[in-house]
Amino acid sequence: MAMNYTAWADWYDIFYSGADPAELNFYQGICKGIQGPILEIGVGTGRVSLPLAQAGMEIVGIDLFEPMLKVAQQKALAVAPLNGSLNLIQADMRNFNLKRQFPLVMMPARTLLLATTEDDQLRTLCCAANHLTPGGTLAFNLFYPDPEMLAEDPEEDGKFATAHGINLNPIHNQLDITDRPSSRIQVHNEQGGFHASHKLPQGAFLCGINYLEYQGRWYAVIGCLRDPVEGRPAPIYIIDADTYELISTIRPKEELGIDLAQHMHNVTLHINGGELYLVCQAWNPGHYFVLQKV
Repeated sequence: MAMNYTAWADWYDIFYSGADPAELNFYQGICKGIQGPILEIGVGTGRVSLPLAQAGMEIVGIDLFEPMLKVAQQKALAVAPLNGSLNLIQADMRNFNLKRQFPLVMMPARTLLLATTEDDQLRTLCCAANHLTPGGTLAFNLFYPDPEMLAEDPEEDGKFATAHGINLNPIHNQLDITDRPSSRIQVHNEQGGFHASHKLPQGAFLCGINYLEYQGRWYAVIGCLRDPVEGRPAPIYIIDADTYELISTIRPKEELGIDLAQHMHNVTLHINGGELYLVCQAWNPGHYFVLQKV
């Protein structure tokens, strides 16, 4: 469970805003027929439970991490009064006792997998079962990996460990896709066929890629989550959009003293009044700033 939940609480709802609604629809569906209170283990920011409470259901939600519960509480206050109720409790899913039982206990969002050992998973399931009424329902979802996918080599051309940024290259009219852990740009045609791979410094986690024509030359700019050197503030790479040659490396924290720019995310090039600017988004903590070419 080692994760920065203070930062994750700020990004959680943004991350899930584009998620497939099938999971949310599933849990809303099984809750409709329940008579009595419902327990959500790993309630987080209330993504699943708050709409249920708004619909008139009695929900109890537990979560280990206070920053997540604070966001859930703020969201509940923002839509108060609720037609039902939402009771938020800080508790460890591996070892909790609410001294009551529920006809439905649910663990959405693959919460069980946050218990990373078999012993912790069994303890979590036992705690959940102990809070069920006789004949009650325990509902949870897991990630079931595709064996063929696991057997693939993410370093192979055309395969991805994490495909992060994607944009249409204005010169080649092909898709440039940043393969984050592999520190490379993979080029695909609009039908998805692989065309070429271009490496950048190994260890830089590439994020979004954006383009701009400036003084007769097309450039691409990429923000990186981390630097190839462990612990060093993350760079912004400016490359030739035609040849993919690395032209310039900018480290806003190290070189310009921008303290919140330890990790970069998205960067865009912008021209205003004939001047060239970089509009930058840092991550964890979130921060925006603008750099001007001098």
